[in-house]
Amino acid sequence: MSTDGGFTLGGLVGFANLRLSFADDSVGDAVLSRPVANAQVLEVGSALHFTGPHEVLLTSGHGLEQQSSQEEIVDALVAAEGAALGLRLGPVWERPPALLVQYCTAKGLPLVLIPSRTSLSQVVSVVHRETEGVNPAFANRLLAAQHSMLEALNDEDPVLALLTRASRTVQGAIAIVAHDGRVESSFGAIPIQLLWQQVGDDVAPMIELRNEGWNGLAVRIGDHGAAPSRWLILASRRASFSDAYVRAVARIVASLVSAVGRIDDLSLAQGRAVRSAVLGEALRLADGASIEALASRAAALGVDFASTARIVVIVAGDQPGSDRTALDKSLPGAEARMSERGLSYLVTTTDNAVVVLAQGPSRTLKTFLAEFLARHPGAFIGIGRPVADISGVPTSYRDATLAAQHLRRSDLDEHQMSYEDFDFSMLVLAHAGLDHILPSAQSFLAPISAQPLLMEALEAYFEHNFDIMKAASAMHLHHNTLRYRISRIERALGLTLRTPAAVTSLYLAASVIAVDREARQRPPTAPVGRIEQTAPDVTGGIENAAAIDPGRENARTFGAAHPFDR
Repeated sequence: MSTDGGFTLGGLVGFANLRLSFADDSVGDAVLSRPVANAQVLEVGSALHFTGPHEVLLTSGHGLEQQSSQEEIVDALVAAEGAALGLRLGPVWERPPALLVQYCTAKGLPLVLIPSRTSLSQVVSVVHRETEGVNPAFANRLLAAQHSMLEALNDEDPVLALLTRASRTVQGAIAIVAHDGRVESSFGAIPIQLLWQQVGDDVAPMIELRNEGWNGLAVRIGDHGAAPSRWLILASRRASFSDAYVRAVARIVASLVSAVGRIDDLSLAQGRAVRSAVLGEALRLADGASIEALASRAAALGVDFASTARIVVIVAGDQPGSDRTALDKSLPGAEARMSERGLSYLVTTTDNAVVVLAQGPSRTLKTFLAEFLARHPGAFIGIGRPVADISGVPTSYRDATLAAQHLRRSDLDEHQMSYEDFDFSMLVLAHAGLDHILPSAQSFLAPISAQPLLMEALEAYFEHNFDIMKAASAMHLHHNTLRYRISRIERALGLTLRTPAAVTSLYLAASVIAVDREARQRPPTAPVGRIEQTAPDVTGGIENAAAIDPGRENARTFGAAHPFDR
């Protein structure tokens, strides 16, 4: 047979469905590029002289117990300029005989090992199929099928159109099946549960299916994004269904279905990037800025402020399933669930948090967030005040960030807080103008602000609710060392931390300093879908007091690390 098609020994061994391997793992390109023109099954003593050039001789190992028999079959194949010797492991030989391996190596003949679950007829079938010549009539038929499949891409539902045309082309049923056996789309009656038993976790690119009178093919659809593999399954009761033409059509359809999936992924990623950019601009609105164009862009994306809208900040936690990677992976599903519930939204991301502008009934939003926490129980969710137009977005963002800060540093087992839950000190920070109180806060803390050991001691003391022992343990200090530092703070500031007024003043001043410091830092670029977006930079004025630099490991609000730090 001709080898013009370029089928090689490497191609045969690389056919994953057969699970073949070389006895010598160190074979080089010379062996892999050996042409293969035919394959036949012969045993010792049976017409070895009929072996031809570029042929793979297959044997089950019967009669190879003697060294002379092993040498006979190798010599015959070498003399005929054969491609390789194939030995099926199983009842006769669990492992290839060492003398046979050595003799093949000495003669320069590749020894291919065939596992017991692969029949010799399967190997022969693959070789015959891959080496048969392509006649003009076959080529024209396949070209027409490819043209028909490409036209299906213009349909409103290209995947269903592809399946419909492919089913009629090969005269069989067809389906796209998810990695868990769930049918995503199909055309024609096809017994998926029956055929799926032969697919399961198989890693081969193409699998022949035969079960209870059904014959078919399973073709792996090219992976895209982070989605698990899917399969294209074609089946019919015709005994000769899985011929070269059906195989070629199956490969074409699988490639086009994969391409449609990639286009959909790109479209979704671009949509997320647009939403992220609009929300980013809304978060960094400055006083006096023109907001009409931005409001129009938001309205075009569904957020028109016709009903209640709030900013939600979702901060990564330390528990498995709630870290930043898990939050990123959850975004597509979370967006789909918001849409299903009738919530309009814009989403962007920072280093450790997801920021959402959600519009819809408060009860619906709370239900969605409760479900989100059930999936990611270690996350922290801050919810800002309701706003009536896009100019109020920075204010709601500040509220949500302050709430997330409070939750992250709190000893209470709470993971969700809204603006309505704020205590008096948080309300003061939420409503006071940072530009008005910042100079006073800087002046108040000036005696200790340049002493990091004292600031760290003060933060730990508040973080652990005035418990010297717990705070010292967290800082890996002796409790007397911490007591000494606290006393130095009191002397430097001229106050005592035993009075509520002093505690409140110190808390508010330190929080204002921390928020101002971190608000001046631009958050690092963060991914949105597959497209890189710059996280919002909210600077200047109390409207932006909650903007935090998520990249600073040591950035802190008074009493605890900022929630974006982890």
